Amino acid sequence: MAAAFTFVFKYAWFIFGLFALAQSVFLLTRAGKIAASTGDDPAQARRFIFGYAVYYVTPYFVLGALQFLGGYDSAFYVFFAPLTDPFVLAAIGFFILWWALGLYILWARGGARTLIRYQLIQGARNETFVKLFFGAGIVFIVVWVVLFRFLVPPPPF
Repeated sequence: MAAAFTFVFKYAWFIFGLFALAQSVFLLTRAGKIAASTGDDPAQARRFIFGYAVYYVTPYFVLGALQFLGGYDSAFYVFFAPLTDPFVLAAIGFFILWWALGLYILWARGGARTLIRYQLIQGARNETFVKLFFGAGIVFIVVWVVLFRFLVPPPPF
């Protein structure tokens, strides 16, 4: 049983990434139906959904790559390695740029409106809700990482 947990902790980012990739492929195969339901051009819908998929999948594989380049045994090195570690700094820098790109797409490029139109966020009917939900997610993750770093002892592996 311990070997299974070790495997999951070591390859967590890639496991999450494979699930995100599978969902993205599913959405891309439905792009034509999504475009037909909204009256949009199928190529436009496919391009947006492809961009959504890339944005959705990228962080998992970037964190996994940084984990292996840094030689860490756990996918959660970001929480336990010192803040002076170059791979932790690279992960933090990546997330700052990734969130900035997400905010730019949602606020300046009309991404929230398109997410609602293509029903990529279930139950969302209001652009402001989508924007605030994404922003609240950023705040939640930052608070969670800070609390995790300072209140949770490092794992024994």
